[in-house]
Amino acid sequence: MTGAQGGGEEPRRFLIVAVVADYPKNRDWNRVGLVNARDRVVELFTGLTRTMLRGTRVRRVLLMLDACYVGQGGNQMAADALDVLITSVVDSCRS
Repeated sequence: MTGAQGGGEEPRRFLIVAVVADYPKNRDWNRVGLVNARDRVVELFTGLTRTMLRGTRVRRVLLMLDACYVGQGGNQMAADALDVLITSVVDSCRS
C-alpha cells in the first residue's frame, strides 16, 4: 500500500498480489519460485504505475492480470504449428 495517509493530495494506491506456491495435498504441484516471481511482479508494476501516472490527474487504476494459464497460449500455438506441418508433409507425400 502506498500513498498519503489522511486524505492528502496524493492518491492512495493498493496492489494486491497472490500466488499459491504450496499445495499440501499434492507436493508435485508446488512451485517454490512463485514467491520470488510474485515479488518481482510487484516491483515491476509498482514502478511502472508510478512512471505512467507521474504528473497526471489519474487517481484510480484497476489492472487485473490473471496468469493461471499463462503457458496455454504457447502450447496452443505449438500444437497449431505442428498440425500445419503434419498436413503439409502428408499433402506433399500424396502428390
